[in-house]
Amino acid sequence: MKNKNLLLILAALALAAGAAYVWYARGKKASGPAMNQVFAVADTARIDSIILTSRMKGRHTAARRADGWVLDGGEQIAPAIVQQLLMTIGEIKVKRPCTRAEREIVIKQMATENTRVDVYRQGEHAITYFISNASTDEGQGSYGLLEGSEEPVVLHVANWQGFVGARFVVDGLNWRNKRLFASTPAALERVQIAFPARPADDVELVLNGRNFSMTGVERMDTSRVVALAMAFNAIFIEDYFDNVRIRDSLKQALPYAIVTVKDKSPARSHELRLYQPPLTGRLTLDSLDRMPGLVADKNWYVTLQPQNYLQLLRPRSFYAKPGA
Repeated sequence: MKNKNLLLILAALALAAGAAYVWYARGKKASGPAMNQVFAVADTARIDSIILTSRMKGRHTAARRADGWVLDGGEQIAPAIVQQLLMTIGEIKVKRPCTRAEREIVIKQMATENTRVDVYRQGEHAITYFISNASTDEGQGSYGLLEGSEEPVVLHVANWQGFVGARFVVDGLNWRNKRLFASTPAALERVQIAFPARPADDVELVLNGRNFSMTGVERMDTSRVVALAMAFNAIFIEDYFDNVRIRDSLKQALPYAIVTVKDKSPARSHELRLYQPPLTGRLTLDSLDRMPGLVADKNWYVTLQPQNYLQLLRPRSFYAKPGA
């Protein structure tokens, strides 16, 4: 009899412990259906428009065009940014529901601090959700709320460390495409490289289909001239900057060189002004790690690395055959 009573007591204790665990779990986490919410949009190749809206950054539209993605109908977006954004939209998922302790705080945050994400696929609305601050999950999630839902969750991308919410913040400088010149020799009409302090070194290349000429050079080194024309298909900006002090100092300085490219397409025609930093001792242009510049037609202040600017700074004599 004593053994029977002991078994009954142990069974009652086990049931009580189970009930306590269920009560505790329900108090800690939101209801199960939150885990079943779907945020990801399949087949990202069909996505043609993403609208990001926040109080801090305003409303911005990333749209797919034939020649790449553009921001707000204007400047092209860097391909790496687009790939990262599409990958996030395609792979974002619920990591866990919010705890009850988090829920009220997160909902209040969502009312003032969030980015609204609207995704369109082939012109049709695909999904809308809100993504907010980093979660408490040690750098591996951000709070999210699906439109129409009352259950906030923690969102993440599997096997990626970081707050996914940061990927939806539009940064005008970092989102710009860094490919400055994208002209092929067939599309180029004229290239002018002026050296304000040394006019005798100025370069002017005129192209007309397969025919080309260089002002002031009768016997051209064809391979060098062709290499110059081809260079304008792949000249990249290292970085954009908006440091007011540096910008003001450049405005007062004489450009080291002014590179003007006229393409058959006005969108690929640019004027780049390069400025020589103060050189001391044995420091030369070849040994600089970067050079500041201004894309004058866009009013963009930029830096370029040597592999992108050195090929633009050769004097006219470089393109003449020996003895010419």
